[in-house]
This record gives sequence, structure tokens and C-alpha cells, in this order.
Amino acid sequence: MIIAHRGGVGGTQIRENTLKAFKRAFSLGIEGIEFDIHKTKDNKIIIHHSPNINGNKIADSLFSQLPKYVPLLEELFELIIKHDWWGLINIEVKAFGIMDEIHKVILKFPKLQNILITSFLHIEIDKAKKVFEDMKISFGKIVGCFPSDFNFAEPNLIMSKRSIPYNREEIKLLKNFRVFVFTVEPEDIKMNLDLGFNVFTNFI
Repeated sequence: MIIAHRGGVGGTQIRENTLKAFKRAFSLGIEGIEFDIHKTKDNKIIIHHSPNINGNKIADSLFSQLPKYVPLLEELFELIIKHDWWGLINIEVKAFGIMDEIHKVILKFPKLQNILITSFLHIEIDKAKKVFEDMKISFGKIVGCFPSDFNFAEPNLIMSKRSIPYNREEIKLLKNFRVFVFTVEPEDIKMNLDLGFNVFTNFI
């Protein structure tokens, strides 16, 4: 599976993590999208990579104070349904203590079933498993290059790419997991797909 990292930006001038970027991904027939989320001061879940916008912390800002291009999570969900797109929705959680608000948003959209919540904040994924125990949600802890800091109890392995080939034993071990690799350059996409890995890429 090829997943549009922060939306379908490609070689365009489209701003990442915006509704315009996701519309482009849908139009290309992409199989999955990935995006980052934070919570504002007034408890809105928004899509943005950095914790700051124009030098201001998102957590200390009201949603109305953010630039107009910054979408709410529920706006993206509405767009997904409008476009009748049913691929993988990978939500990367970038902040602590926001799982309850994410849960409230997802509850509004019962049609959306193919959701994967991931984070470098592993404690937040542990919390999410309890918050979302009433829903069919998948989870994954993001790690560095395999296998240095991976918890092998997790079914989904989200790991950074590496330039050297995997040896036979590593490939055999990786077959036990649903593997996602980020962020993959165009020349390495086929190699990772041939290994059965899912690929996050900016180049679609």
C-alpha cells in the first residue's frame, strides 16, 4: 500500500496537511493518507505537523486564531465521506493528553472503519487502547530504524527507512508484522512494496 504522507502534495505547491492536499490524494486513487494532529486551547483537534504555527503554540491558541488553511479533523472526515473514499486513515498523534477529544470526533463518523492511530509518544498509544476499546481502531507505535527500539508485542510496526538492504533473518522476522516505512523516496518505493511493506511517501 502507498500512503500519502501529510496528504497528496507531490511536486506541487500545495501546502501539506490541508484539505486541498487530501483532495488531490483522493483524486489520484491513493490507498491511504497520513496526517498529524494537535489540540487547540479550546479543545479543537486540528491537522498540522509542528506544535507551533507562525511562532505561536497550537496548544495555547484558539482555533479561530489559526490560519484559515489549518483544518479540523472533523472537516477532513467530512471530506472523506463526501468523496466516497475508503482507504486507510493514519492519524499520527503529536501531543499528550488528547485521546479523549480524538475519540469524540471519531464517534461522530461511524462510517469510517479503516483507522490507524500512531505516535512516537508510546504512552499515548497505550492510553488510546483503553479509550477506544469500544471501537474497531488499529494502533501502532512509531520507532526508529528496525530493530533497535521496537516493542515486538505490537502488531503494527511503523519504522523509518534505511539505506542498507535487510538481511534474510530480518525479512523473516518482519513478515510477522504489518510494516509501514517512512518517508520513502521514489527510487525505493518498489523495493519496499516488493517486501510486502506499506510505504509513506511525499512523492505521489
